[in-house]
Amino acid sequence: MCRYSGTGLTWDCAQTGFDAAAKTISRSGITVFSAWTTGNNTPPPPPTATPTPTATPTPTATPTPTLTPTATPTATPTTAPAPATTGLRLLNGTIGAPGSQFAIVAEGFTPGHTLAITVNGVQQGRLTVRTTGQVAFVLWFAASAAPGSYTIQVTEEVAGAALQATSAEVVLLLDPTAPRLTIPNPSLDTVVIRMWFTSYVPMVRR
Repeated sequence: MCRYSGTGLTWDCAQTGFDAAAKTISRSGITVFSAWTTGNNTPPPPPTATPTPTATPTPTATPTPTLTPTATPTATPTTAPAPATTGLRLLNGTIGAPGSQFAIVAEGFTPGHTLAITVNGVQQGRLTVRTTGQVAFVLWFAASAAPGSYTIQVTEEVAGAALQATSAEVVLLLDPTAPRLTIPNPSLDTVVIRMWFTSYVPMVRR
């Protein structure tokens, strides 16, 4: 019984026992597996099968994410604030007895400009417009003032003939049967114009 030695074409042939009746050959002391054959003319060992290489899997391409375009917000146009309405307001009433004090606010004028105040066409004073576009003053009629209607007008003074002056007016009424209007505690920055009926010359007090 021959065992392939593992080198070239060399075979290791030997036997330990032979049984003619059973027609078997035995060999002991074998500790390593090998190719085996019997007889004296042993063929070369069968070639070792070359293992089939395992195909390397082709990596799957990662899909490129599709970018969703972000809509650019449309800017909301800023609306310019509407200009303040130019006008006069009587704060404590439009009708009072002679000797009444009328609280008046002129508003909607240009800050820093000068307002000329007239009563029935006669100028009674000049005031500077505040940063708020307003001017507050008290028109104080004498007790001897004649009953009737009085037109109060304020005109914004402008430089240059090409510029048109802005003005506003309001009408109040002196009625002997009406209650006398007063301003108990005028603020310190309120201008008081006292009306002397005979000459319309005002006395301005701050």
